[in-house]
Amino acid sequence: MKNVFYFLVAIITILMSSCTPDNPATPSNGAVTVKYEIILSSPLIPISPTIIQPVQIIYKNGTAQDEYAYNFNYGSQSWTKTVNWTAIRPYQTVLASAQGLCMNTAGTITANIYINGVVKATQTIPTQNYSNGINCGSVSMFYVIQ
Repeated sequence: MKNVFYFLVAIITILMSSCTPDNPATPSNGAVTVKYEIILSSPLIPISPTIIQPVQIIYKNGTAQDEYAYNFNYGSQSWTKTVNWTAIRPYQTVLASAQGLCMNTAGTITANIYINGVVKATQTIPTQNYSNGINCGSVSMFYVIQ
């Protein structure tokens, strides 16, 4: 009985020692280019004629700190920001709109995160009728940079 036990322990030890993780989580700090993008199917408008405030976009900068952009201008249909990521990886990056992105017509909002020019995360959402024909939606997404 002892021999069977030792044999099983030996087989399990051999099998476990030969296994390696598919994606080891060893930190890396080689720089990568991260591009954040938001595309609307119609031009951006204020949520109401009396509430005209800048649209706030939240993203992670190249050193993994939250950044806030206020340059998604009314009348435009897209916003992009490119950063050179130098923070230790793996790390989760974020792209979100702090408030609704609104349009005059029903449509879609698409958000993308590119790593070195390749789309790694994408989100497309339909807008919802807010009031008086104004259609709004917001994005919130993340991607783990390896």
